[in-house]
Amino acid sequence: MNPKQNTSWKDMSPSDRKAAVVGLVAILGISAYLLWPSPQPQTPDQSVITSTPAVAMSSVTHTQASPAALASATQYYADIDGAMLSGVAILKSSDIHSLGKHSRRFSELVDHGYDLFGGTIAHPLGACGSAGNFARTWWHAQISAARKGGIESVPGEIQSDLDIYNAKRDECLSMLTPAATTNS
Repeated sequence: MNPKQNTSWKDMSPSDRKAAVVGLVAILGISAYLLWPSPQPQTPDQSVITSTPAVAMSSVTHTQASPAALASATQYYADIDGAMLSGVAILKSSDIHSLGKHSRRFSELVDHGYDLFGGTIAHPLGACGSAGNFARTWWHAQISAARKGGIESVPGEIQSDLDIYNAKRDECLSMLTPAATTNS
């Protein structure tokens, strides 16, 4: 067939029709892409940019060492330690609903720690809040090992997570203890 020759739709073979439709769709798609107006990048309102960090920092309850921060941290870690202790019995029960509920409890504790102290280096007491995250990681490592007959995915992971939690907790309590703050 001569390419310059016009052929009617009914004279085309099914494969020629398919190629014509695909070609037409491709041309329309490319045309739409090239001709469609692109959205103009929006410049953020400067007041939003300046207020965002202040809002994030103000949502944290404690930003400096104080007797109230020490009391909050002491209670927070008592709650975490209690969850860790009660987790042992829950692991032994192998009840999937109890495991899920207890996992949510650890997530709630982490969120509570972030609300109290923050959880990043941008927060002055962020180490206090991030400790709970390591307790949750310890819990997830416990569940993973229990599902694998007591074998850890990464050897020593459970102990490592526990050690990091304990170190962060001790660092926080040391930061908040009045003797440490008066000697600074």
